[in-house]
Amino acid sequence: MLVLLGGLMLCPACKKEEEPLDFITFEELALDPATGYWNGSGGEEGFESGNAWFPVYWDDTWGEYWEGFAYTNHSSPGTPGIGNQYSSYTGSGAGRSRQYAVFYSGFYGTDTLSFRVPERLKSLAVSNTAYAALAMRDGDGFTKKFGGGDGLDPDWFSLVIEGISPEGELRGTIQVYLADFRAEGSENDYISNGWTTVPLDMLGVVGKLVFSFASSDTTAGWINVPTYVCVDNIIGRLE
Repeated sequence: MLVLLGGLMLCPACKKEEEPLDFITFEELALDPATGYWNGSGGEEGFESGNAWFPVYWDDTWGEYWEGFAYTNHSSPGTPGIGNQYSSYTGSGAGRSRQYAVFYSGFYGTDTLSFRVPERLKSLAVSNTAYAALAMRDGDGFTKKFGGGDGLDPDWFSLVIEGISPEGELRGTIQVYLADFRAEGSENDYISNGWTTVPLDMLGVVGKLVFSFASSDTTAGWINVPTYVCVDNIIGRLE
């Protein structure tokens, strides 16, 4: 099962008796006021929010390195570079909320959030980080300027979400385009600058979600675009 999404927005109108039993917003999580983010640097292996466990890998052997899931309140959408890796391109969480998660796909495969109790998921919201979006918009030492010099290169960057059943079977794959320059001409090209609500109903009941990326901008099989995405408002019903 492969579902492609680009700029899709969903505003679920739920009756009271249909309200989800799990709504993950990250707003309850404590942040260090000095940094405005959490990335496992204290030796933790992850964090809980709602019914989910979000893993993180931290290593300072050769300098500070993290991958997996962090959470943040950073709001600097116009600042390029890895120093701004904890900011969404919108400058806030979904619905202008204060806090949200950031996922980074690194070298050690810290890519899977798990649910303590299996869930029938409804949706989650995603957005570009400022780091990735500005790299695609302007180009940098690794990422090409999307569209090229004439704006006609068919570049793209996407998030791939796999739903895994409680028994460990793949339930489906959803691909969300965070930037897409493949259309004829350039008037429909975009680098997503808002929060996109991604429907997850087609995955059924899951125990895990696995995140990865795909892109046209690669070198020797490695993606040149910073492999980051912001995540917020995960909605589901406990099963």
